[in-house]
Amino acid sequence: MLNECEKRNAERLRYRGMYNQERGADVEFEVGFEGQTWRLTAHSHVVAKSSPVLKSMLSGSFQRDKSTPLPIKNTEPRAFESLLRYCYGHPPEFKNVSTALSTFHVAHMYLCPGLEWEAAAFLNEHVQTRPECALEVFLATGFYCETNEIFEPSAPPAYELVINGESESSSLINGPQTLSDEQVGASNGSTPDCKMFMGEASRRLRHNCFQTMDQFANEILALEQFEDLDLESLLAVISRDTFAVSSELALMNAVERWAECECRRQKLSHTVENMQDVVGGSGVICSGRVARLLLLSTQEFAEGPIGCRRPKEQAGPEIWLKRRKI
Repeated sequence: MLNECEKRNAERLRYRGMYNQERGADVEFEVGFEGQTWRLTAHSHVVAKSSPVLKSMLSGSFQRDKSTPLPIKNTEPRAFESLLRYCYGHPPEFKNVSTALSTFHVAHMYLCPGLEWEAAAFLNEHVQTRPECALEVFLATGFYCETNEIFEPSAPPAYELVINGESESSSLINGPQTLSDEQVGASNGSTPDCKMFMGEASRRLRHNCFQTMDQFANEILALEQFEDLDLESLLAVISRDTFAVSSELALMNAVERWAECECRRQKLSHTVENMQDVVGGSGVICSGRVARLLLLSTQEFAEGPIGCRRPKEQAGPEIWLKRRKI
């Protein structure tokens, strides 16, 4: 006898032949950005089973006149198409990181945990070997995590992702980390733990981003996207003991570059005082969260980035820290 999870997967598989078929379709979506929209059609009774958001849009108080297209604005069309494919029991087809990341956002927005975990699994494959991808995903998924704390499991999880009726493992960290539809409530998103499990995908993915950034620290510092980090994310990345930078001087040079960009973003003049302030002030600098100043020689400190000292503070780091009395 099939359990509830297997029944839902079997039901989705039954709708495969209906995907992208105009016959019987009773809803038309206009998806994309202004001037670059796609027309996509669907059967409301099918897509409503996989997304509570679509269910509300098509049958709840937000229901619109079916004779006019339903606008889905500021959404990547390919990502929304992946959502519809998933609703009809088709696996997503990710050809690049950009599409997978857009699909990850759409799945989160429309409360479709199963699709979100599939997108996360694809992203994870690239995150683990490509530092530029790790930083891109780290920047893009920060919105879904309340803090920048890394995921630290107390025991190996025993979750399993059921895709189209078949069990499948994913190594979002080490070993099977994903969840079954029954656990995340992917069919209707109505379970009390749905939000928690969706947030879990983001947390585990960001954990892998941290691991890759630690391993390729120098490459991360050299990336242009490094300058786009907000202060909280910047400190979360560079203050980790496992951030394997080649030298503290290289780290300070990168932080100074970031501070220059932050001054421009905040429309501040490019002065040492402002650069120190945007990094968090001398308290943050002296705390060791920016760089381990005591590892710098007196010459490196004096000739290094001006962002760590004011013009008259040319003494060694020990004297500078003592004067600060932090």
